[in-house]
Amino acid sequence: MLKGTVLFRQLSQPMRCWAIVGCYIGHFALLELAVSSALRMLLDLDSLATAIFARNMGMIEKVQAVRTLVNIAAPTNAKATLNDLLKRAKSAAEERNIVAHVPFGESETGGVQFHAVDAKGTFRATVLEWSLEASIDKIDELREIKIGLNSERSKAAFDDTRRVKKGSPRTMEEWLRELGLPPSAAPSAE
Repeated sequence: MLKGTVLFRQLSQPMRCWAIVGCYIGHFALLELAVSSALRMLLDLDSLATAIFARNMGMIEKVQAVRTLVNIAAPTNAKATLNDLLKRAKSAAEERNIVAHVPFGESETGGVQFHAVDAKGTFRATVLEWSLEASIDKIDELREIKIGLNSERSKAAFDDTRRVKKGSPRTMEEWLRELGLPPSAAPSAE
């Protein structure tokens, strides 16, 4: 955090708030790449299929898909760690939606102010304040989640999960039977 604080403090406002937001979005993109990579490993996708999935699924949907696969088949000793990382990734994705889609500007705390509006039947304007230190903490959080998902331990757990999944039942009826549900609970093809 100290290094980032020194770097950002050297910039005058409004350039500082633009740099903070740009840095945040850049680190978020690297985190999203790590989640897409996990999805690639878990589903045993090639590069083309991964690119198509990554482009057509939002980050929250990718995280939910990875978490579901982890909860179905990941080794027990890895589930808690992966679930924690993936929950943090989902929270980051929700926060990123604010950062990417809300007007922002400099704040008196040396960080960034986001000016959010909610207008779905009622109107509410909110100012979200990130001090310089909080901004750097948020960027560091993105980095930590990405590092965790890219760790050798996580990659080994994703690989183990993929191997278990490959030996799993192939049809919806087989999944339902395994879960103790009647095959009639399967969705209709109509």
